[in-house]
Amino acid sequence: MPSTRLRRGAQWLFATSLLAAAAAQAATVHGLRDYLDSLAGTYAAQSPSNLWTFHNGSHAGSLFTTNGSSYRGAVSPQQVGMLVDVGDFPCTSGFCGGAVPAETRATFNGTFLHTGSPEATAVVYNADSALTLDEITLFSEMVQNAHNGNGMDVLVRVITGGGIFDLGSFTVTYANTRTTAIESRFLPALALNAGDKVEIRYDPRGSYLYDHANVDVRITTSARGTGGGPPVPEPATLALAGIGLAMLGLRRRRG
Repeated sequence: MPSTRLRRGAQWLFATSLLAAAAAQAATVHGLRDYLDSLAGTYAAQSPSNLWTFHNGSHAGSLFTTNGSSYRGAVSPQQVGMLVDVGDFPCTSGFCGGAVPAETRATFNGTFLHTGSPEATAVVYNADSALTLDEITLFSEMVQNAHNGNGMDVLVRVITGGGIFDLGSFTVTYANTRTTAIESRFLPALALNAGDKVEIRYDPRGSYLYDHANVDVRITTSARGTGGGPPVPEPATLALAGIGLAMLGLRRRRG
């Protein structure tokens, strides 16, 4: 009967909607800017157990110290943590040169970041339980007087089980973010355990001068062992298979 088929179709759609809703609810987004907002302006001394930590050089480097309004590294001028909102950080008088102020302002809410030299500034997400790493999304652009510098290289990698697995890298300069900000998305879909880390390393491209950046990182995870689907690959399997997909997109800069 047509009515029976319609009822079955409606039931199937309803069940599919429930599954989709359950999957959406299971996913958790851990945002760097969200974490900094949660500090409510109180930049206490870092603990290795924090959800997000900031290090000199890499995840194994020394923790940045606080100066009350941001975190600073051992190698000047490493800095991260100062909040940046849309429209902030135009080029400053005396250093603008031929730059257009509208092209040096922030286009998304993020955090100010400055690389060091010779060491990089490392932003680290610390897994506190067994989970699936579904997605890593990075927003990056150069701001303020960055047109005077040569930008930075960004490396994304996962540290788990004593191994280090590179997911990909890209370069951010004033030239390639003058009219757009870079949105980089990685879809590793791999298993993490408590204590594993995701490291985003911001390296100077030979010189740290004027590496004034606005960045944000959003990591999406889901609980492990709750579904009946295929097992999530461990990082070693992922690396051998050469999966680790990176997609680059662009966001329009506001004039």
